[in-house]
Amino acid sequence: MQDLVKFLVKELADTDDVTVIETEKGANMVNMEIYMKKSEIGKIIGKQGRIAQAIRTVIKAAAAKQQKRYNIVIKEKKEAVDTDKAVQTPQTEQEVQTDAIRDAVNQAEQAVETEQSEPSAVTEDAVQAAETEQAAEAEQAEAANPSEE
Repeated sequence: MQDLVKFLVKELADTDDVTVIETEKGANMVNMEIYMKKSEIGKIIGKQGRIAQAIRTVIKAAAAKQQKRYNIVIKEKKEAVDTDKAVQTPQTEQEVQTDAIRDAVNQAEQAVETEQSEPSAVTEDAVQAAETEQAAEAEQAEAANPSEE
């Protein structure tokens, strides 16, 4: 599956500098992180995320044989990522929070796809994390640009 993702991304972004890290997360859940240069990420995400969604759809169809679910995340490549050791570069606290929110939203989307009838704690956590992040950003913006009276 890793080869399929790498092929799709390389063809769409016109670059060979792509790293795909696949990590098992349970019996039938796999996280797949795509690392690439910031200048190339827009080509993979596309307008309103349509290309990224198409990649997820292709992977979902291919994964049906294996009876696994894949969570695809596209990240900026900050430094070289060692695929043998799967070591990630250190992140700032804000990047960690943003990644946590993104992961929670992805999990919530997957819960909706499986048509769970009960609201999950993941969805509530995602909403709470997003609200906290927005409040923190508003405070930072307010502190950086004090209003003139």
